[in-house]
Amino acid sequence: SDLFRLIADPNRLVDQRKLGLLLHDCIQVPRQLGEVAAFGGSNIEPSVRSCFEKAGKDKTTIEAIHFLNWLQQEPQSMVWLPVLHRLSAAETAK
Repeated sequence: SDLFRLIADPNRLVDQRKLGLLLHDCIQVPRQLGEVAAFGGSNIEPSVRSCFEKAGKDKTTIEAIHFLNWLQQEPQSMVWLPVLHRLSAAETAK
């Protein structure tokens, strides 16, 4: 994922802090639209925790595959992204 590559270290790993920063930045779109409450609010900590829990017990870093597997579950903090993509694709198809 391009998003993951933006925050990964040279070993292609991401820690909780970097994932938190990415999710914080991503949630700014629905926040600016006044829709942040519909996507779990501004607290991204539960999303970071759920991503790392899905990756495995006691993980301190995750790989892209862990991140992508988590995204496939459509976590509430990120579900707006595929919705926006589908809306954009639908408008292009008109």
